[in-house]
Amino acid sequence: MDAKIVQCVGMSLLLGFEPAQKTSLPVKLENITCDGGTAMRDAILVGTNMMLKIRQAHIEMELPNLWQFVHLIITDGEDNSSKQITKQGLQNLMSKIGNSIPPQLLKTMYIGVDLDDNDEAREELEELAEIGGEGAELKCISADEMGQLFQGIIFQLKQRIQIQTAFIQQNNQQMGFLQMQRTPEIHIQRQRYLILFTLDVSGSMEGQRWNKVTKAVRQILGSLGNDDMVCGIVFNNNCHVVQKLNTLSWNKEIYDRRQQEAAKKKAEEEAKKQQQLKQQQQQQQQQQLQQLREQQQRQMLVGLMLLDQQLSRLSVQEDSDDDDTSSHQPSSIKYQTNRDPSQSEACVIQ
Repeated sequence: MDAKIVQCVGMSLLLGFEPAQKTSLPVKLENITCDGGTAMRDAILVGTNMMLKIRQAHIEMELPNLWQFVHLIITDGEDNSSKQITKQGLQNLMSKIGNSIPPQLLKTMYIGVDLDDNDEAREELEELAEIGGEGAELKCISADEMGQLFQGIIFQLKQRIQIQTAFIQQNNQQMGFLQMQRTPEIHIQRQRYLILFTLDVSGSMEGQRWNKVTKAVRQILGSLGNDDMVCGIVFNNNCHVVQKLNTLSWNKEIYDRRQQEAAKKKAEEEAKKQQQLKQQQQQQQQQQLQQLREQQQRQMLVGLMLLDQQLSRLSVQEDSDDDDTSSHQPSSIKYQTNRDPSQSEACVIQ
């Protein structure tokens, strides 16, 4: 292999790229747990800077056409976690890479998965594809169409070849004059690819979506040759170069975070349960107090009714006694009068 090519390969290795036939990418992707948000712009920033560095090495080594750059970005939602670059900053970056890498050497494909009900994510990808220039396009698909789309990408990769035409000058001396003849010689060379996968590993990608993505990546890798280089970037709340990623640490971090979130959720549920229990107890106390008040009121009403009945009876009895007294007094007077008519009036009154 040419020394200049070796240096370019060394540069790509330092950045995290690996030969397609020897890469650890598919195994690491299959061992990644999806979790968190979506820092897509930050991941595109990291990947674009990697390609710009490699492109600069190509130019310095006078190998401007060494690799065809292919950048595949897969996501199922809008950016909600990027911190390193804004939309305007990303637009400026796309202009920079457009000036550095000719469109015929850079193919960028944004792949939106299951975005039928997510207009915001679709619009964001449309904007990115638009500012990506001539070599950028957007494909919105369902997760079930992932394999079919990647089969089409594989077909395109297999069809790419470089045809170089050179002219060999031949000198033929005939009849005392010089005849010069230029014979064309055609060299057919397979195009080398440098493929960067930028993959969403947010929580919404977990399950069948992620399984289909990793399967599709493995299919593409199977179609590449020894001269092709590949690299993966995964992003959720942060972004990481897969080949430099310790998936055990990654998964342990996610496991620990999920445990903390589960413990926090459990504590919140317990606090909510205690609060509900406290409210139920307060309601029961209020109901008991209300029942006690109602009972006291009923007892008071009963007491008042009994008192009123007693008072009524006493009043009736007094009236009866008065009536009895009134009815007896005239009879006594008559009796006394009849008994001794000669008695004085005073005596009659007595």
